[in-house]
Amino acid sequence: VNINQPRGITLDKRGVLMTSASGRNSCLAINSSDMNPIAETIINISQPRSIARYGGHYYIGLQNESILVMDSTTFSIRNTISSPHLNGTRDVIFLNNGTIMIASSVVT
Repeated sequence: VNINQPRGITLDKRGVLMTSASGRNSCLAINSSDMNPIAETIINISQPRSIARYGGHYYIGLQNESILVMDSTTFSIRNTISSPHLNGTRDVIFLNNGTIMIASSVVT
């Protein structure tokens, strides 16, 4: 599988490897056992920079001031989290208790 400018990667319990491809403005789901693509979701808002999985959803940090919440089964966008503090999201992770941790860079 050739992924244009991959930025983040996560693996779920079903063996789906999900990566954010900023060069294509998309997120790509790949079967980890044979590396064949399963689905691709185009992100028209901004370039995806990071990805994390929690509670049946992927959280995709974007270059602009938002994080998209994507259903991990249907690969459809379910919600958008927006804040001026999310400018240039670098990484998104979850602690064991479900607390979200976000690293971002703010350019002034």
